[in-house]
Amino acid sequence: MGNAVDDDGARSASARRYVMDDDLTARLETVLMVVAETLEFPTVRVNVVDDDRQHTIRLFGTGGTGSVPRSEAFCDTVVRTGHPVIVQDAAHDPRFADFPAVRSGEIGSYLGVPLVGREDLVIGAICTVDSTHRTITSHQLRVLLQFGKIVERQLDLIRTATEEHLAVGAAAGAGRQGGAPSRPLVGLVGGARRPRPGHRFGRPHRTP
Repeated sequence: MGNAVDDDGARSASARRYVMDDDLTARLETVLMVVAETLEFPTVRVNVVDDDRQHTIRLFGTGGTGSVPRSEAFCDTVVRTGHPVIVQDAAHDPRFADFPAVRSGEIGSYLGVPLVGREDLVIGAICTVDSTHRTITSHQLRVLLQFGKIVERQLDLIRTATEEHLAVGAAAGAGRQGGAPSRPLVGLVGGARRPRPGHRFGRPHRTP
């Protein structure tokens, strides 16, 4: 069995496969909107956590995408424990009270559940965030866990499509480097012949 450092190294390598641009994660927008409406939270995020940073790859609500240090991320606790995290009053929770997002008033309450990648390792979390403290119910947790499964499937589909696109591009590049012609050369390949001056293929051409 590997040690904790080795395990997190493999986990981080898996997570980096899911750090995607906005145009690739657009299909998650509708899911996150439904999560926000169902759980009555203003903000929902899909965060991927690698070895030292948390990357928000899709967001519905306030805030923006980008990354923050892993040491300042709520979702890091989800990743490290592999379990959901409920924070009903972040300002009075000793685990998170000193986080910049809490001190600035951006996060007052938080609910996050793990996202598992293709390698069967936790790559990050889907989370709901509110700027005020609030009660979070067991029903909301169960619902978010179900939505997490949907997001996992969507992320795997996006990853598969991305890898297939890269493989096609690599194959095309290898073909060009191997000297394969990009288009047929008339008169040189396929038995085609060059027309003689004054003639066209199919019929003679008279020069006026």
